[in-house]
Amino acid sequence: MRLSKTIMLDTLTVARTLTDAGFEPRQADALAAAIRQAAEAGDHASRTDLAELRAESRSEITEFRAEVRSQIAEFRAEVRSQIAELRAEVQSQIAELRAEVQSEIAKLRAEVQSEIAELRTEVQSEIAKLRAEVQSEIAELRTDLASRDSRLTWRFAGAMLAQTGLIAALIRLLG
Repeated sequence: MRLSKTIMLDTLTVARTLTDAGFEPRQADALAAAIRQAAEAGDHASRTDLAELRAESRSEITEFRAEVRSQIAEFRAEVRSQIAELRAEVQSQIAELRAEVQSEIAKLRAEVQSEIAELRTEVQSEIAKLRAEVQSEIAELRTDLASRDSRLTWRFAGAMLAQTGLIAALIRLLG
């Protein structure tokens, strides 16, 4: 953009306007001269300069918007890619964890079944011991009963013989 260095300033008109407003003629001339010097020393833009600046600004804004949109699109694509990677990683970790859990369950199941088998064996062994003890006790009781039965039979037979002897003795005595 180029800036116009030339400004047309009618210092005579400015001085007359100031004098009409109540300034002294010397003051009005000095102020008009100072305004002209300031205008010539500074950088001033013309309407054409402003139109060019506006067009340039619009162009830059359009380029900036396009650049921002492009960056946003790239960022979205990158975020989607990272989300897809993260999703795949999470799914992989879930699958690994699931496999580990299933493996642990299988190990625990095997341990529990082993423990159950050991307990069955122990219980069956205890039952066999108890059976043997009970059968031994039953055999002892049978032997004891048989012995007592035999003694009772002898005692009963003895008592019967004694009773028969008494009855025979009573019949002889009475008879």
